[in-house]
Amino acid sequence: MRERGDMKDCAKGVVLVVDDVETNRVILGEIIESMGCKVVLAENGTEALEKVREELPHLVLTDISMPEMDGYELCRVLKANAETKAIPIIFISAFDNPKDIVKGFDLGGGDYITKPFRPLIVKARVDTHIKLYNYRKQVEYQSRTDQLTGIANRWQHDRYSIIRWKEAARLQVPFSICMFDIDRF
Repeated sequence: MRERGDMKDCAKGVVLVVDDVETNRVILGEIIESMGCKVVLAENGTEALEKVREELPHLVLTDISMPEMDGYELCRVLKANAETKAIPIIFISAFDNPKDIVKGFDLGGGDYITKPFRPLIVKARVDTHIKLYNYRKQVEYQSRTDQLTGIANRWQHDRYSIIRWKEAARLQVPFSICMFDIDRF
């Protein structure tokens, strides 16, 4: 599984903006870039999936009503993939019916902004979701790493070994494990 770096590309992270209306993409892009984020733009859900594979963003803002693949379907696809399920999704839509909003949350969306959007609201919510995402990644890293040595702990070793064991079985190649017991460390 690919991991993001330490966000060397930008101060806060990579944000994917998905909207079929170019004006919305440009305005949202400018708002988010002003926060110190790298912005990636996509016109629809299909294009967004390509951009996700290329960039693996820290946050996705998506319109709901789009051609080819709508925002709800994009959310379903991202949440069904182990590599992308943790990426927070904010829906941005003119639909302000409570049923539409709840549907977004039920599919795994983390927030919902109604159009016309207000820059201060967009900035606050983007900032909050990027912070939460980064805290989550930090906790995940700390839970699988020995704090003293910085190497993978037993839990991470077990997880990694299962992945590699399945890969070796699938490819029909040998699988080896070396273990060292360090006494009086």
